Amino acid sequence: MQTQTKKKSMLKTTVKIIRLRGFLGFYDGFTAAALRQLTCTSLRFSLYENGKHLEILQNSNSILDKMYVASFAGIVGSVVGLPMDVINVRMQNDMKYAENLRRNYKSFMDALIRIPKEEGWMTLYSGGIAAVLKAAIGNSAQLAVYDQSRLKVSFIIASC
Repeated sequence: MQTQTKKKSMLKTTVKIIRLRGFLGFYDGFTAAALRQLTCTSLRFSLYENGKHLEILQNSNSILDKMYVASFAGIVGSVVGLPMDVINVRMQNDMKYAENLRRNYKSFMDALIRIPKEEGWMTLYSGGIAAVLKAAIGNSAQLAVYDQSRLKVSFIIASC
């Protein structure tokens, strides 16, 4: 519904999806979205947790150091996940186009093979700069701030 050019109600959108793709149409792009979550989210958390324990940061409780590590983790996770985001959006939006303009990807793997072959591998990274910046800011806000606040709360509790 977010990518509709002409806004329709939820009911009309639901009816259109069922008419064009059947009930499975609700799952277009699901494999790409699930794979992105499995890889990027675990990668972001792993890099952040391991990055906090680097020798140069061992004795640092600075939120800025944590934000640097979290930003790096977000950037790497975003670069890894960007192709899956592109595939997800394309698979979900395909039904909006006329039949002769549809890409008709059979699966996530079909899209992952066809996009670089037909349009070049850089197409998998379209919108990359904005996505990477968003991930760096979001990750540092989520992970570093949460981590720092948890540290402060445990310090307060320990001193009581």
